[in-house]
Amino acid sequence: MTTTNDDNDPFAGLDDVEPVNQTVTETVVSHTANVPEVLKAKPDDTTPAGAVGAYQLNGQAEWISGLPAIKRGGWFVYDLETVPDTARFPKPEAKQPQDREPCGKASEELLGKAINLVVPWLSKMSVAELQQMLAWETAGKSRSTMLEKINAELSVLTGTDTSGVDEWRKRSFDPFSCRIVALGIATREYVWRAIAKTPEEERELLLWFWKHVAAEKQRVGYNITAFDDRVIVARSMLLNPETGDSVIDLGRYDKERVDLYNVLFSASRDSYKLKDLCEALGIVPEAGYEMRGDKVLDLVEVGDWDGIADYVQSDAKIERELYEKLADYTVV
Repeated sequence: MTTTNDDNDPFAGLDDVEPVNQTVTETVVSHTANVPEVLKAKPDDTTPAGAVGAYQLNGQAEWISGLPAIKRGGWFVYDLETVPDTARFPKPEAKQPQDREPCGKASEELLGKAINLVVPWLSKMSVAELQQMLAWETAGKSRSTMLEKINAELSVLTGTDTSGVDEWRKRSFDPFSCRIVALGIATREYVWRAIAKTPEEERELLLWFWKHVAAEKQRVGYNITAFDDRVIVARSMLLNPETGDSVIDLGRYDKERVDLYNVLFSASRDSYKLKDLCEALGIVPEAGYEMRGDKVLDLVEVGDWDGIADYVQSDAKIERELYEKLADYTVV
């Protein structure tokens, strides 16, 4: 990295740091751990081993006192995991199959007509009529298109309709319909993660984010302009955490935000999802390339909070690595 004496350079503090000598303290905040513990680094972990503390999240004083001191004037990477906010948008029930009254139009004579004349009647037939039509068509002309149309209509009447649930799941990625279940923060000195099962825990999680905003010059993330920043603001408006005088700019040209997605793709028609980009650049996530944000809701529903914590930590780490690599070769 090219050095500079410019006092306005937000990365001037990085110039004297030798990466090989960095010591990363990974502080893990867990809702299930009651006592501090030390964990060994994984053999394939490129992060130098450091102390890992586990603390019960029972209040601001306890969990903040267990975290490393924030170094003012630097940067921090952050990543969120989100799911639909069921307090405002309850999960809908999947619609169970419901048969129709017979329409009396099912016949071999009808099947003898052109397909476009038969199809409109299929949506009026009962299950029994459709099954009879299927048997006649299979024994007769056995036209693949007609068989597909009949089977499709049978699926509507005999299968569970999950379209409402599918639409509800998309609220995980709507900044104004979701809630935060995990936050990961990474700096040069440490990686920190927290999960939030309740609104009270989410409020404390937000508090720690705002403390980083107050202390650091820049926040860094991937696609945070379109999503993460807006989630932070929306959830803060709803939960009202103590932010002091800290604010963030949601505008496109906020100088305190480094959106790695925009750095790489703002002038390009092409774009990559984070895991796809990391795979292309040889950045290996601890949680694996196959783990994605759309699977977080499944983990919440089965109560795998450790899996969620591991995932948000993994994403924070790869975004930090991406940021540091980019900072060596481009203006970020």
